[in-house]
Amino acid sequence: MRSRIAVNFSMMLNLLLSHDPPGILELLRLSFSAFHDNKRVAEKVQRRLVKEFRNHLSFLQELDYVDEKGNPTYDGRWAAKLRIDHPLLIAELIRDGAYANLDAPELAALVAPFVTDKEKDVLLSKQLCDASADLWNKFRSMMHKLKPHLGFMASRGFDVPPVYFWPCAAVFLWAQEADWTSLTWHVDADEGDLAMLILRTADHLRQLISLEGEQPELARTARDALQLLMRPPLI
Repeated sequence: MRSRIAVNFSMMLNLLLSHDPPGILELLRLSFSAFHDNKRVAEKVQRRLVKEFRNHLSFLQELDYVDEKGNPTYDGRWAAKLRIDHPLLIAELIRDGAYANLDAPELAALVAPFVTDKEKDVLLSKQLCDASADLWNKFRSMMHKLKPHLGFMASRGFDVPPVYFWPCAAVFLWAQEADWTSLTWHVDADEGDLAMLILRTADHLRQLISLEGEQPELARTARDALQLLMRPPLI
């Protein structure tokens, strides 16, 4: 058996809400890897975890999600509520105002690129491309704001996910109450992938709704967007 534990930003932010950095390091040392039968392997895994922890902590401090003592800042506390794959990307977009002044279908669309793990582009129909010109401009504006952060992450050795436009167009079309047959005609993706894209986007919107105290307008728009996505055949 091998330990699968890995450090990520969501884990870090949530652990720092209740533990100081030395306490988290102790938790890592007491992880399953510490009880591995092979002591040499256990020590190697522990060294990896400690290195990952320090890299993540330093990065969070540079972005002011965590202070110099390891305490989450105001932004760090609300970012900890984002139990998603890429919490810092979404948090940075929120801090930069990229999700402000969007209507519900637009918000759902601009969240969608961060939920898919399919590292491939998907063809869209010409009609959908033509109808998505305004959305494409909003996507480009979002990516312009995100580009420095993606570069900063890469420079610190963190994986940077590919960000495609097709999930935006697909979710936007669905949020505008297109039927399932129309969606699958305009978006050349497997139906299972489309269903997963929409359902995972809905899950991310639920995380934005959890920010009602800190981002009330965003939370209200996210709630409206969630209602647009969750309809047959997905429910």
